[in-house]
Amino acid sequence: MLTKRHIDNLVADFKSSGLKSKGVGSLAWLPDLSGVGGEDGMECVSGGVQDGKGPKVLLSEVVEAYIAEYQTTGKVGGPSQYELETKCRQFVKVVGDMDISSVTRTTVLDYLKVLKQLPKNMNKIRAYDGKTIEEVLEMQPQDVMGDTTLNNYLVRINSFFTWAVRVGYMTRNPADGVKHGKASLIRADELRKAYTIEDLKRLVAGYLNLAEIEKAKLKGCPDRFWIPLISLYSGMRLNEICQLNTDDIRQDPETGIWYFQIEITDGDEKMIKSAAARRKIPVYYELIKLGLLDYRSYMVSVDAPRLWMNLKLAGRGYHKNFANWFLGNGTGNRKGFLRKHVTEDNKLNFHSFRHTFINALKQKKVDEVILAEMAGHSNKSMTFGRYGKPFGLSDKQELVNMLDYV
Repeated sequence: MLTKRHIDNLVADFKSSGLKSKGVGSLAWLPDLSGVGGEDGMECVSGGVQDGKGPKVLLSEVVEAYIAEYQTTGKVGGPSQYELETKCRQFVKVVGDMDISSVTRTTVLDYLKVLKQLPKNMNKIRAYDGKTIEEVLEMQPQDVMGDTTLNNYLVRINSFFTWAVRVGYMTRNPADGVKHGKASLIRADELRKAYTIEDLKRLVAGYLNLAEIEKAKLKGCPDRFWIPLISLYSGMRLNEICQLNTDDIRQDPETGIWYFQIEITDGDEKMIKSAAARRKIPVYYELIKLGLLDYRSYMVSVDAPRLWMNLKLAGRGYHKNFANWFLGNGTGNRKGFLRKHVTEDNKLNFHSFRHTFINALKQKKVDEVILAEMAGHSNKSMTFGRYGKPFGLSDKQELVNMLDYV
């Protein structure tokens, strides 16, 4: 049965959203149901949901329970776990730590209003360090979050409340159906761009035209040279490359093929996006010609556990320092290598190497199933996803050798 508080919240939602959206005028005639309770004036508690007179269950406590469940069950990969944690905790920070049964659709809509005024990459900008949400809003930031980012926040919050209903903290999801903006007519393949041949030529020229002091830095930061090339010829995600151990480049004893092993083990610090990300990708022959295996042998000889020892582990993986160099610091005050030497187009970023790899093979009309496996995308088919085993390295090498960027 609905408790008094649930009825009050439903009426409040009905007044603030349901009727206003239909152009109804004055709502003063609606009855006051504040005195309505359960049978014989008793409040009802069902399925673990607290009534108005029971002990409060704080929103922050439920958020931490949600995060803890996903941490222990490993339902999401490291980067997704980080997104889950930061967005849910920020929700508490914005709306306030209240009894979870007091959260209504209006609460979520108010949260969205605040999000629309917050700057993107707020946690990366020093000007906002240590400031409350109210203080940040008073600064009237201009470079606010885009539509895609806003909807990503709503997706995370919706998932949290869906879980809260499922485990009995609430009877309904207050974020259900809350979306930002109109339906987009932009196709998924238009959200980001792949690099053109001219872009790649500028990329190479950028390395050649680095100042002498920058070229000297490459010796101490080999990741800056190798990581873009590895992504371009393997389609690997940024953090997948940044966290490579020296023994993650291996030679298959049966075929002699050198390959990247993308894998995690219990107790290590690696992160992957999903189970489908665990895969093997042959090392493209041009990378071998450029000396990648020689570099790997050197790192083994000096007992280095990882390929890029200058990259340090941060909250979301090993990629932060490289990303700051390649893309800039996220504030617009310092341009990274890509913006200085290749392009100012915001639809081109590091992830565009992955797009370039996949697009190049798509244009060769390769089989989608093997290409999806190479990219680390899950196969939803019962036949191939559950019963079909991974393709062999020889088949994958044949596919990779089809790459041609000249």
